[in-house]
Amino acid sequence: MSLPTQWDPANLLQVYWRGHHDSSQCLGSTRGRGNARCRYGLPEENRLGIEVALAGLAKTPPANVTRVQLRHLGRLCLCETHRRYDEQLDELAARWETVLRRAADEIAAHAKRSGKAKTSSEPIVTVQTVTPEQTPDPEELAALKLQLRRAQKDLAQSSEDLTARIVQGEKISAQQRAKDAVVQQKMARMEALVEKLELEKTSAAETRQRLEANDAQLRRELAEVKGALDRRNQASDAEKAEVRTQLETAKSTLRATAANVSRTEASLRAEREVNESLRNQAVTAKDNLQRLQSQLAKDVEAAAQAAAAKGAEVAALKEELLAENKSRASADRQVEQLRVRLAALEADVAVRWTHRFRARVARLAKSLKVRGPRD
Repeated sequence: MSLPTQWDPANLLQVYWRGHHDSSQCLGSTRGRGNARCRYGLPEENRLGIEVALAGLAKTPPANVTRVQLRHLGRLCLCETHRRYDEQLDELAARWETVLRRAADEIAAHAKRSGKAKTSSEPIVTVQTVTPEQTPDPEELAALKLQLRRAQKDLAQSSEDLTARIVQGEKISAQQRAKDAVVQQKMARMEALVEKLELEKTSAAETRQRLEANDAQLRRELAEVKGALDRRNQASDAEKAEVRTQLETAKSTLRATAANVSRTEASLRAEREVNESLRNQAVTAKDNLQRLQSQLAKDVEAAAQAAAAKGAEVAALKEELLAENKSRASADRQVEQLRVRLAALEADVAVRWTHRFRARVARLAKSLKVRGPRD
């Protein structure tokens, strides 16, 4: 027999939107929209946790529900954004406490009217007291098994995705090593890949934390089953065999969970080795870039020195050309002076020869005059 159910906490606390149990939505309030309900879709693990928490509340009278239980349920009913604000969680827990107090008062009043009310020291139902006819709820065990299988499936999927991303990272690294001419581009790609792997590492760590939480939950359930077995002093042989079977199933589930955790740790170690390899490649690429920059600086300095030497040669040639131009101008001036002197000399010679020619002509004429009369 399963533990008796007192009330329906899902409907009383309005956990699900319009009673749709398959579409869990955030119960937080958006301040920027007049405290409207967030209604952001919650992930599958939150929905499973809400179902488990509601199953536990249903077996506890409203008057005995603690604030710790309500805060745990409220944390599961909030999305990542509203979960960071404690006032949202406190408001939700306070609202539920008010609803539960009203429900407890109505139950007490109804019990008094029906003549079945008990004294204040005796609760209506004490969940912690297990009668010999009671057995652990198989529905809760089935829900836990379903949750564990889904967590294992998520872990396997994340491991496959991580392996695919690691292979892709190795291909990218091989392509980057083949392109020595674009060192800066390789550095950017490798840094982006390292950041991506760090994000994947964070996701794997969160998955591991969820598995550890599931393991702790299963251990608590196993402890409860053992306690129930210890208190069962009048159970039949068939019921004992059923409980033993459930206990063995829980143990095998725990062993499978431990194996999954070990595989997750192995994948994390492999991921750390890949990250270390990528960091070493990034350091090598940085060293290559520094060597290329040093060689480039040396080439630039040599080119500057060669340009300075050529500049000095050009300056020397300019000075020689200027000196030659000066000497050529001096020679031109000397030639001009010689031309002037030659013209003056020619003029002087012409004058002198003219005077001599005239004198000879005069003497010749005189001589002719002298000879003429004698003839």
